[in-house]
Amino acid sequence: MINTKLFCIPYAGASATIFNKWKRMNKDIGIVPIELKGRGSRMREPLYKTLKEAVDDVYLRIIDQIDAHSEYSLFGHSMGGLIVFELVHRIINEKIKMPQKIFISGCTCPRERENKQVHLLPKELFFNKIFELGGTDALVFENDELTDLFGPILRADYKITEEYVANNHRKIKSDLFILYGDSDMGSKGEKLINWKNETSGHCDFQKFEGGHFFIIDQEAEVLNYINSILVASNSIK
Repeated sequence: MINTKLFCIPYAGASATIFNKWKRMNKDIGIVPIELKGRGSRMREPLYKTLKEAVDDVYLRIIDQIDAHSEYSLFGHSMGGLIVFELVHRIINEKIKMPQKIFISGCTCPRERENKQVHLLPKELFFNKIFELGGTDALVFENDELTDLFGPILRADYKITEEYVANNHRKIKSDLFILYGDSDMGSKGEKLINWKNETSGHCDFQKFEGGHFFIIDQEAEVLNYINSILVASNSIK
């Protein structure tokens, strides 16, 4: 049994429930899904206006679960990856215990992000863009009640990521583990490889078959990879 927690931050529009299956699939890691405001069990709370608000909120939700006697790691996919990146710098500034491992998935390097304005598109064009990425059931786009429910959440999440500008942080000293889909056009070339410039530690790149939502299509493989990293890290202590 590994004495470690893995805090998991979801992608745009998603609830923490996307990680519930991870709990059942891996008993060696304490999977801790983090619910963001405005969805799931926090549906009644106001959506974030900036990525910093999201980072500060997540920090407050995990701080009481970090202690000196056990390890923890961070995982975030897409928007969740940006939150993890800024969260690590918040942790550095607060001088609390650093995560053992940092997993960032389906996320371009913060300094290589394109200036997109998807959140400003009219409803039909906006949902067409979302549908192109995959990861969302087609039934959502065919149901007005569902689009009315999830539309504001998705649009708010896209807004905070598209308006986000990376701060001029010092390099992270911890190792980074970058997960990406081999057919995800948003994670190619320098957009991906320049993650290595964000750490003075090791930066590992792990490719999976699939597009932006490879973590759904290759769920077992993603978990096996994360588990192998954490098992190896703990076994050498």
